[in-house]
Amino acid sequence: NARVGGVLSLVLFAVFLGIPSSERNAVEDCLLVGLGGVLVLGWLVALRLLFHRRKSWGAPPLSPNVIDRLRPRLNLRDDFFRHGVRLAGAFTTATIISQVLMWPHQYWIPMTVAWVALPDPTGTATRVAGRVLGTLVGVALITVVIVGAGPGPYAIAILVGIGALIAEVFIVANYLVCVVGVTTFMIALFTLVGDPVGETVAYRAFCTILAGVITIAWSMVWPAVGHEHRHLFRGRRETDAQPDSS
Repeated sequence: NARVGGVLSLVLFAVFLGIPSSERNAVEDCLLVGLGGVLVLGWLVALRLLFHRRKSWGAPPLSPNVIDRLRPRLNLRDDFFRHGVRLAGAFTTATIISQVLMWPHQYWIPMTVAWVALPDPTGTATRVAGRVLGTLVGVALITVVIVGAGPGPYAIAILVGIGALIAEVFIVANYLVCVVGVTTFMIALFTLVGDPVGETVAYRAFCTILAGVITIAWSMVWPAVGHEHRHLFRGRRETDAQPDSS
């Protein structure tokens, strides 16, 4: 899936740009990310073999090559081309702001922009609202558990698993609940490696809100063609509805 691959590429770029790391550590981190991907792929293949009927062997259907699929999109009226331009502007803005602020985990700003930006303003606004609310709820819950109860490393590891499970189950059904799971997963994981949660959770919340503002602002720039048509149609209806003074 090209969309998922592109989003994950931006997310990893934002994370590696924002985390202070030596060249050697960066290579090791990349290898660990790759190992995680192999493990997830192995689980998916195993589950598919267990719970899905095997299809008969045969040659896969031919699909257009990358150039043929990209060519129709390379025009100024294409919604996805415009979305790419807006996303580039929003991601660049978020990256610059994150480098200027130098908050703890400042990479959260461009990373969040990459996750929530969608081709249409309405979808983007809905995604931003879900991301902000889900992050705030997740931050509140995990902070109460970790700071209040002070669980040990094994209990925190269980929290990591619970957060991952919630995120996976609700990734399609309910984005807000999915974000609660993602936030729980991430903060518990950072706690497991020694991150001072009590000192950084507020920054995560502020970074998420700031990323949402940046994304919403850029979603208004060069909107989708369908969005332009709706505004034009609404303007004509309002004009036609006005009484004729003559």
